[in-house]
Amino acid sequence: MSVLSQLLKKSSPQQGIILYYLFAIVVAFLLLNLPYVHKQGVEVNPIDTLFVAVSGISVTGLSPITIVDTYSTFGQIIILIILNIGGIGVMAIGTMLWVVLGKH
Repeated sequence: MSVLSQLLKKSSPQQGIILYYLFAIVVAFLLLNLPYVHKQGVEVNPIDTLFVAVSGISVTGLSPITIVDTYSTFGQIIILIILNIGGIGVMAIGTMLWVVLGKH
């Protein structure tokens, strides 16, 4: 069983949502820091990448950098996926996790 599943089983529903949200932000941040996600010759400050990740997961849509000028096509697809995951909603995914893990 994964560490995330164990944490979710031991946590309250509210803590599970927060854990999911933090996990999604960390994964998005790591994906956006991959070297082939940026256009060639473009350096991105990690705090800007974190801002884009949090903004994508929360579906705020704000960005301190120009997405088109900074990210390659693959990077833009990653950002679209992050926005779609955020668009599903933390509550919907949290509810699904509760049902799957047996917390009603």
